[in-house]
Amino acid sequence: MSLSPGTRLGPYEIISRVGAGGMGEVFRARDTRLDRTVAVKTLPAELAGNAQLRLRLQREAKAISALTHPNICALYDVGEQDGIDFLVMEFLEGESLADRLLRGALPLKDALRYAIELAAALERAHRDGIAHRDLKPGNVMLTRGGAKLADFGLARAPAIETATPFDATQQKPLTAEGAIVGTFQYMAPEQLEGQQVDQRSDLFAFGATLYEMITGVRAFSGKTKTSLIASIVAGSPRPMSELQPVTPPELENLVQRCLEKDPDARWQSAHDVRLELEWIARQLDAPAARAQRRSRVPWTVAAIAVAVAGAASFVAWRATRTAPAPRALHVQIPAPRGHAVVQSEQYLSISPDGRFMTFGTHDDERIWIRSLAGDDARPIEGTAFGNHPFWSPDSRQIGFFADGKLKKVTLDGSPPAVICDAAQGRGGAWNRDGVILFSPRPRDAIYRVPAGGGTPAAVSKLDTSRESTHRWVQFLPDGKHFFYLAAWHETVGAARDTVYLSSLDAPAERTSLLQVRSNVVYAAGHLLFVREGQLVAQSFDVKRLALSGEPFRVGGAPFYHSRYFRGTFAAAEDGALVYTAAAQPDDFRLMWWEAGTEKEALRPKVKLDWFSLSPDERSIAAIVIDPQTDFGDIWLFDLTRGASRRITTTPEVNEYAVMWSRDGKTLLFSRRRGRRSELVAADLASGSERILFFDPRRDAYASDISSDGAWLLMTLWQETGTHPEVNVLPMRGNSPPRPLVPGLPSQFGRFSPDGQWVAYAVNPNERSQLRIARFPDGAHETQLDTEYAWTAQWINAGEVLVTGPSGLRILPLTREGNAWIAGTTRVARPELRNVTLTATNDGKRFLDLVLDPASPSQATTLVTGWASRYGRQ
Repeated sequence: MSLSPGTRLGPYEIISRVGAGGMGEVFRARDTRLDRTVAVKTLPAELAGNAQLRLRLQREAKAISALTHPNICALYDVGEQDGIDFLVMEFLEGESLADRLLRGALPLKDALRYAIELAAALERAHRDGIAHRDLKPGNVMLTRGGAKLADFGLARAPAIETATPFDATQQKPLTAEGAIVGTFQYMAPEQLEGQQVDQRSDLFAFGATLYEMITGVRAFSGKTKTSLIASIVAGSPRPMSELQPVTPPELENLVQRCLEKDPDARWQSAHDVRLELEWIARQLDAPAARAQRRSRVPWTVAAIAVAVAGAASFVAWRATRTAPAPRALHVQIPAPRGHAVVQSEQYLSISPDGRFMTFGTHDDERIWIRSLAGDDARPIEGTAFGNHPFWSPDSRQIGFFADGKLKKVTLDGSPPAVICDAAQGRGGAWNRDGVILFSPRPRDAIYRVPAGGGTPAAVSKLDTSRESTHRWVQFLPDGKHFFYLAAWHETVGAARDTVYLSSLDAPAERTSLLQVRSNVVYAAGHLLFVREGQLVAQSFDVKRLALSGEPFRVGGAPFYHSRYFRGTFAAAEDGALVYTAAAQPDDFRLMWWEAGTEKEALRPKVKLDWFSLSPDERSIAAIVIDPQTDFGDIWLFDLTRGASRRITTTPEVNEYAVMWSRDGKTLLFSRRRGRRSELVAADLASGSERILFFDPRRDAYASDISSDGAWLLMTLWQETGTHPEVNVLPMRGNSPPRPLVPGLPSQFGRFSPDGQWVAYAVNPNERSQLRIARFPDGAHETQLDTEYAWTAQWINAGEVLVTGPSGLRILPLTREGNAWIAGTTRVARPELRNVTLTATNDGKRFLDLVLDPASPSQATTLVTGWASRYGRQ
């Protein structure tokens, strides 16, 4: 018996019945707690005792709860009352795609928009290893906000599940008398045959659905079950251009590949399908296409044009069957087994011959290399603590920065050689004449040095009125001309950030090429760079040394580090492109880690960059990154209730490095406002702010505050940008900060429980190690640990928690007078996935910000053929 209006299932009051299918009934209901309309799905009364269907309802809840995406119907709650199992989901206002198709085909533009949204929804589900297995128009809702994929009742993990045709849910019958009911029309051949299914089976159903959206006709039909299955397994649908003459050949080719009988012949990922659909949509919006749509011609001429277009489309479709249009190939390269790839701009590169790439891992301080033709990844010996690798022109050697030096290493296993000093390098380039160009430190010009070693000589000069750095230098193929980014640290703006072209013959002369705040790479006749978060390319003539045409998007959005002005991408001379995708907001997880087990604390659904655990361990203060500006604002997140509150609303400035006061009443954070760097204390009760420190040339951030609130430990960068120093700032009065240990490169100072000592990391050559000094005079400095350390946190007077590449370690300490002695460390956690990790006061639990392992940001994407495919105008 169906639920009647007014019935209550927990806090949900039934309003009306919306619909039903073989898997359940759906009701419109009101959430009496939040006063919002929701959808409640239950098993039909006659099937409520069916254990298999109850299991399917539970499976749907688990599947949807793992997915957060704007094009997937959201799950709010699950429950059971009086023997009724139910799901509570977002109520979707609109109509199903099946109902819309009763009125015929969709306009091409609408069909493409909905198809792109559905492909994005499948991409998200497939990333979590979930195959929908019942994609069809009846499970797609068209709302004001776009297409929404629903009904995951048949979703299963494809690696261990198989399916039969009888798993299908019921659908409205075909119009022909005697036709079967069900969803066989959208099932892949392997699904009909009871074989193992995976995400590619969803792509077959997607192709059948898109075919129907474009043509208004189902791709496969039959008056009996046998004839329908035979059509799907062995038959071919009519060419779309015969049914809809204006169908672009590229779109027909895409659908045809989705409908291939052999899963290996189909598209291999929804990610690739989405990118292809987006490219097709852009071509339809090209200026020529818009002009054609705007033109008004007599009806007779229009009729002739449609006929000619239909014939041309048919010919073009036939041509694609034998000579497909050039296609960009996107391949996901996963991390080596047992390792996690660092989402950083410091390690990714590709050899000039396109055979090898370098990358970094969280658990190994060396630069890694792998062949793009195989799975033989390995660390490069001698590259410990190395970063920003660049290749020799013969692809046999790699230049890199480590230990305050510019080094090179041969891939045959020989030890590395030092070329010259470079405190904190910002990129290099190597030509066939053995000349290396590089930037030795964050705030410096471009220098020239022989690859065999020598004394560097400047080849560029900073215009200090508008530039604070020259970096990310690259040679053009002639080995003479080069380009580099000239940027201003204190201000983000195209008026200042410029890519200049120069030459070894006349390095003092330079020409402006681009207004962009990004590294730039030349490949396959184009310049590649990041603009507005997207990886784009623009045609570049190496003979005329000039750009032409308009930039066009290539691949997805790469990870971009705003502090280094660099996107994580690299390209070979032949055009092979690798990049690491930027993490999306729903990729982030806050995880509690205790005694070897993990438990999710919060899914913030925003991009977090830094967080601090409150003293009562119930909340975090976090930096939330705005995807449009790449600037941060401060938010509070309640770990017990999941509620959030925005603290700062300053889109024109960048906030970072937030920290709680000991009493939990104040937040301390850094803010950059134009050229002005500020250290701020914000009272949470009143919202008032106090500027603790500011300097137009130096960044500063707080790392700890004394228990009595009188002293602040802060890391203050030097004006040259060469190294940071732990400084002590009085919280009362107007005294300026002073170095704890003058002249020592150090950071992340933390007070001991009694406030008489400070533990901190020192990094004279970028190899941070742990030391302790007496407070407040900085005397009796003791080096505690020779292992590489990022941060230190006191658990008690006799133990320090240390983070570093070798994991999370607890270091026992004993004090003899003014000397500290370190005991044998014990590993609390063998690997870390993020530097931003905080321990509870007792040191037994750790809160870690991690990325979903299935996120594209945790793999590297290889793209080939992008220049011919995306560059066609």
